[in-house]
Amino acid sequence: MNRLPIIPLFSRGTSDPSPVPKRSGLNSQSGFATIIAVFVMMLFSAMGMVLVSISAGQLEGARSNYREAQALYVADSGYERAKQLLAEDPSWTPGGGVLTETFTISGTTGSYDITVNTVGANIEVTIESSMLGA
Repeated sequence: MNRLPIIPLFSRGTSDPSPVPKRSGLNSQSGFATIIAVFVMMLFSAMGMVLVSISAGQLEGARSNYREAQALYVADSGYERAKQLLAEDPSWTPGGGVLTETFTISGTTGSYDITVNTVGANIEVTIESSMLGA
């Protein structure tokens, strides 16, 4: 029967008990990969913060447009009310100089002020509107 020779993993005279050869390229590359990974994470975080900032600005702009549209509709209703009052009585002027009406629609309170001035044969109507809680 043939026996395979026994090869010792380390000899008594050596100080290094590891017979496995060291890999030279892996240890030097792992630090570089960590630096690249951290850099990529910082880049994505910065991009995320920019996108959140842009979205917040867009949201505030949309809210502002919504409030402006509401104020326009309130002013338009004030205009229609002034037309109605003047159609009923062409000599109508608000008592105290200004007619203020306030109303609430869908939880939002709006008001308008109607001022009527007679300038010669012309009637000048001024409408100012405001929104509360918008």
